[in-house]
Parts: sequence; structure tokens; C-alpha cells
Amino acid sequence: MTTLYLNHLPVNLTRNVFLVLILSSTCIFSGCKKLRLFPEYVEKLPAMTTEGKDTFGCLIDGEIFLPRGTFPMTPGLRKNVNPVTLELQVNRGSKSLNINVSHITNSGEYDLTTNMNSAEYYDGAEQYIATSGKVMIKTRDFMKEVLAGTFSFVLTNLKTGKTISVTDGRFDMKYGQ
Repeated sequence: MTTLYLNHLPVNLTRNVFLVLILSSTCIFSGCKKLRLFPEYVEKLPAMTTEGKDTFGCLIDGEIFLPRGTFPMTPGLRKNVNPVTLELQVNRGSKSLNINVSHITNSGEYDLTTNMNSAEYYDGAEQYIATSGKVMIKTRDFMKEVLAGTFSFVLTNLKTGKTISVTDGRFDMKYGQ
């Protein structure tokens, strides 16, 4: 049996390479979906829970803000939570959001611009202070040691006047640990 060669390759190998190229080109140019070994991770806000799951999330000017520290230097979430105090420091790279609510007496609404309550946001060296807004304590469970709720507020850079909106905020914290 004699083998036919084309450019020093067997003809049937050349034909197979040609077919693979044609099929690949057809798939690429016809809009086939890309095959991905690792599907893209899509961040989303945590569910609004009241079980002490130590979750936190919000939207800052419409973008999802979740704890993402630079371990081991900075944890993503630091908390000081007890039945009467909520202090959260949430870090994400060079950005940090701090929420403080003192003298929690019941479930209900707490204004962030009165008493010892406050919220601050740092974007690198830029500081923003809450000029309006509230934290709503939805669950204050002494038996399960849970403090959970929602928040929304407007932050203002006192130097530039630029404002940032924090919306759809939620937290579910366990205390006594």
C-alpha cells in the first residue's frame, strides 16, 4: 500500500487538520457561546436574614459593597455588637465603611445623625460623613444573641461637597461570641 504525501504530511492528516480548522472557524464566527472552565463569579447582596449569620452588604452608589479584607493585614469585617451597641467596620481594599449605633433600646429606627450614632466612608484618603439616613433594627433577640436590620443613608465629603448614596444595606450579626 502506498501513502500519498502532501507537503511531507500524509493526505488524510492534512484533510483532518483542514476539517478541524473549518469547524472551529464556523463555530467562532457563528456566535457559539464560549465554553468556560470557571464560570464568572457574580457578586450579590446576602439575603436579608435574622439568624445571626454574620452577613453584611449594601449598595454604594449602585455598586455592591461586601466585606473583602486584605488578609492577614485587614479583615473584611470587624464588629463590636451587643444588645445595646452596633459598631461595624467593613473593609474592601482601600475602601472602608463604618456604622455606629449606640443606646439600642428596642427594634426600630435609629437616626444616624443624632446622639452617638454615625456612619463614615473612606475611599482611600477621601472621607465621607453621613448627613442623613437611618438604621432599622429589625431583630434584637436576647435569647439567640442576634442583632439584625437594614440601613440606608447619604454620605457627604465635607471638603468637596460630593455625595454618595448607600442603599439596600443589610446586616445579621451574632453577638456574645
